[in-house]
Amino acid sequence: QVMRLCRMARLLRLLRLVRTIQGFDALYIMTTAMKGSLAVLFWSFVLLMIVQTVCAFFLNQFLEYHFLDGSKTLEQRRETFEYFGTSIRALFTMFELTLANWPTASRVLQENDSQYWAVFAVGHKLTIGFAVIGVINGVFMQETFKVAASDDKVMMRQKERDLKLHTKKMKMLFETADESGDGVLDQDEFRQVLSNPQVKTWLAAQELSANDA
Repeated sequence: QVMRLCRMARLLRLLRLVRTIQGFDALYIMTTAMKGSLAVLFWSFVLLMIVQTVCAFFLNQFLEYHFLDGSKTLEQRRETFEYFGTSIRALFTMFELTLANWPTASRVLQENDSQYWAVFAVGHKLTIGFAVIGVINGVFMQETFKVAASDDKVMMRQKERDLKLHTKKMKMLFETADESGDGVLDQDEFRQVLSNPQVKTWLAAQELSANDA
């Protein structure tokens, strides 16, 4: 028990170290975003569980006649029972329809009971598996961007990187404009390079105006 606590303490120190190392910005953003999206994760789980549970109970009760139907072969009834025979089986199958290989489970209903179950399977996939899951993914992405945009350390590091990149680009501009190669940019060389339309467009992309020079 003591060893486990020591390992946990080391892990916490490692996480604190990650926050201070500039090269781990992406890892820091991911861990911080996951921490900030716990509430979204919880309510997404609750929403999916409620919807899937209702659908599972409906299918389990509705297919009860199928399990007792003597006109169906034993193999058909057994196969359907494996997917929808109990509440837990049906709930697991609903998550399979939503997140996994959904045609397999839908084919069992379609082939063993009625072809009209295909309408239910496709409708469930489009509404829950596509629309609802897409909204949940979008909310997670929004939370990630929100954390990245509001975290002070990430903003400061991003600003430092932008400043270094801007300095590097301006240095390349001045080196190109220095035609004499003496390391000094005189007024004529400066005006000549600013008269170039491509340089003006490049400066505009840097949010700078050649008219301010």
